[in-house]
Amino acid sequence: MVPLVSSLCYGPLGYCQVPRTWWKSLLNAYGLLDPEYPPYSQMLDHWWMEGFGINDEEILEYVTSEKPNYLDFEKWVEETARRKPNPVGQNSWNTLIETRVHRPIKFFSITEALGLKPETDLKSAVVLNNLEDWHYFNVRDLPEAPLLPGAAIPLISSLDYGRLGVCQLPRTWLKVILEAKGLLHSDYPGCGDGLDAKVLKTLGLDRDATVEFLQSETPAYSVFESWVSEQKRGRIDGEAVKEWNHFIRTREHLEEKRNSILDFLGLPNDGNMTSAVVLNHIEDWEYAYRELKSWAIS
Repeated sequence: MVPLVSSLCYGPLGYCQVPRTWWKSLLNAYGLLDPEYPPYSQMLDHWWMEGFGINDEEILEYVTSEKPNYLDFEKWVEETARRKPNPVGQNSWNTLIETRVHRPIKFFSITEALGLKPETDLKSAVVLNNLEDWHYFNVRDLPEAPLLPGAAIPLISSLDYGRLGVCQLPRTWLKVILEAKGLLHSDYPGCGDGLDAKVLKTLGLDRDATVEFLQSETPAYSVFESWVSEQKRGRIDGEAVKEWNHFIRTREHLEEKRNSILDFLGLPNDGNMTSAVVLNHIEDWEYAYRELKSWAIS
């Protein structure tokens, strides 16, 4: 399986990439990781482990033997770290993740695989890696992966974005095409009235037409973004997108929603966790963790 948890994702600890390392290692432990993806890389995965003073093999051994959910994994990281996390290190690391660009050899290998023109002005490593993951998911996992009907969790985050730079849009794409294939977990709406409807409204897209296109074509994400650009004739309101992205990144859940997620996770509502991003992340990852265990048993 292609690991759809992106480098931008973070949990309560607040460090990007840590959840992706967990998910890749966990898929590897169950023998389900796409063979072109290492359980940990010698770059981003290794760099954050090194920053925490944790050896690569320690994490692989722990995940392989214990197969932890994400919250247990993060707790183990904090307890095992020989250099403890701190706000300065967190901000520096997350900025590196968000702003880095690929070396030419990596840039050309991705653009060639995705059919992008090599002279494209797309340099963001985050976007290129996202597009690469979503491309391989679409051509490998969607047709033939071990995704059980009604069991797939949409692991693209609301934080994730593609070439258009619009948060939530890739997640909406994923949910709708999973639903069209009869794969989406029953607890998730294909295109709900919340963030899905709001992101389409922000872009000035007709909801019914968008859903119809996605359901009928189940296109690659890059094709979907091209369709969006065509609908808007290349004129997307940059200020509206900027405001939308800020809302996505900073919003907090109301108490009722917060209680629902915390109850599902078996956590107390002590007021320390209000970020909608973090709560939604750990809820998705717990669902995915439980489904992964059920697949292994079956």
